[in-house]
Amino acid sequence: MTRVAMFDLDGTLVDSAPTILATFAWVLDRHALTARAPLDHSLIGPPLRDTLRRVTGVDDANTIESLFRSFRQRYDAVAVDSTPAFGGYTETLAAVRGMGFETIIVTNKRTVPTRLILERHGGADGFMGVYALDAFDPPLPNKAAVVARVVELHAIATTRSVLVGDSVEDAS
Repeated sequence: MTRVAMFDLDGTLVDSAPTILATFAWVLDRHALTARAPLDHSLIGPPLRDTLRRVTGVDDANTIESLFRSFRQRYDAVAVDSTPAFGGYTETLAAVRGMGFETIIVTNKRTVPTRLILERHGGADGFMGVYALDAFDPPLPNKAAVVARVVELHAIATTRSVLVGDSVEDAS
């Protein structure tokens, strides 16, 4: 029976906080909005549309979609190239695989920037899968749903597996 280590990406394998926060600031400036919540690490992790609602105080679906598109365009064009891996990234993944675990990425980040960041740091080839909210049709609502779907897709024995993350959402 295969042992699986599912890894969150942001804050676990890569230090994306500075580039994500800079992109939020850019979006606010571009749309002439004022932050209604601090632009700090508490914004990292939840689904982007939820975070945009929190940061802006805006509930209008069309406005949130416009902010989402601006964030996505800027992040994919600029931020993914400057998102560093944490020290020991390669060695940690090699050690986990050396202990007999298959590795999988499970993230709230969209699939496109996730893959771009992974390629920048050695590729996604070593992972059994890379899964994000938008990897499914329809997109899943949160990481718990992603993990549940991945467990089902790969027939993962949860008693022989672990999820490595950095947030309350990951722990739950």
